[in-house]
Amino acid sequence: MIIDEMIECYRVRHNYTQAEVDRLLEVCPLAMAQLWNKMNPTTPDQVSNFYSSVDYTAELLRYHDIESRRDKDMDIVIEVRAKNREARVLDFGCGMGVIGFMLKDVMPKLTVELYDLGSPAFDFGRDFNVSRKRPVEFVNTFDIQHRTYDFIICNDVLEHLIDQSLAETIDLLQSRLASPYGKIFAQIGFYHEPHIIPMHFEWTEKRCDILRKVMRWEFWDVNHDFLNLVMQGRLGLKQNRTVTANLGQPLS
Repeated sequence: MIIDEMIECYRVRHNYTQAEVDRLLEVCPLAMAQLWNKMNPTTPDQVSNFYSSVDYTAELLRYHDIESRRDKDMDIVIEVRAKNREARVLDFGCGMGVIGFMLKDVMPKLTVELYDLGSPAFDFGRDFNVSRKRPVEFVNTFDIQHRTYDFIICNDVLEHLIDQSLAETIDLLQSRLASPYGKIFAQIGFYHEPHIIPMHFEWTEKRCDILRKVMRWEFWDVNHDFLNLVMQGRLGLKQNRTVTANLGQPLS
């Protein structure tokens, strides 16, 4: 699987022994939380600077190496395969690019593009991409603004954005959908554990109001308290094990 290849690439890149890598993947991901609390970013620029200056590659390797996360990564690939066999796909907020790489391997005819803020993790994904038999394209905001997409993946991204950035991101992604069948596929971490993940902004009513603008989005695994307390009544989402809603119509 792609994540195994990336872990091995990371080991070789840093000249780690296998034992060192195994210990790295067992460490509780608190280091990033401690850095966040120390830097305390509160503006879009400060949040961007945090992710561009902190090497969270190991955090992402741990995250994707968890068995349940591997299953969800594959679920996303299966969902895209069912809808788009020869399409242009954007993985927005791709991290290292795990899902994009998987998509390209499973469906070589897809045009797969990856975007994230500049960061050591993103650079690692770029380096990994160079030696792949089926490379993807790493893009910037200028590229995105001049292209349209049949399918946009926004996986574990929205909860990392402050209100202003959240609204701007939703507007940008919706403007890039190919008409009339383009779709955005989002997975959102609704849990809020500030001692472990202070990088996740809590879903206040104001932030939920921002989501009222979404059209042609599908949300994946919306099965946390957030759904029950806020979203169910406000957006009319149906709860499911996998895809929980198809917001195919404008919301009144």
